[in-house]
Amino acid sequence: MRSMLTGSLLFAVGILHLTPLTGVLGGNWLRSLYGVEVTDTSMSLLLRHRAILFAIVGGILLVSAFTPAYRAMAIIVGMTSVASFLVLSWLAPPPPGPLWTVVYADLAAIVALTVAALLHATLPTPN
Repeated sequence: MRSMLTGSLLFAVGILHLTPLTGVLGGNWLRSLYGVEVTDTSMSLLLRHRAILFAIVGGILLVSAFTPAYRAMAIIVGMTSVASFLVLSWLAPPPPGPLWTVVYADLAAIVALTVAALLHATLPTPN
């Protein structure tokens, strides 16, 4: 039961990490994701690349949802992803309104990953 709950939490956070993938498609998609107008081609490139990196993290989390051997690594990768954004957003001036959605999503993700980590750590190891 705990293993299934751990997998479900990792699956949910994996899906959350896949949502920015539409940003790869460019300007209008980036505006709808982040509520900012991206007119600079360099910024567009960076944000589109960010979307791909998030998809990689999401893929790792999704695989770990079904493959317990990868869960510890996936939890570390997921925690690094969400915690880094939360720390950076805390150190910076308050983000514009639409970016608060990302902050709240990452707060939910870090809670889910913390629960998954605790559950994973208390599961018996297979012999």
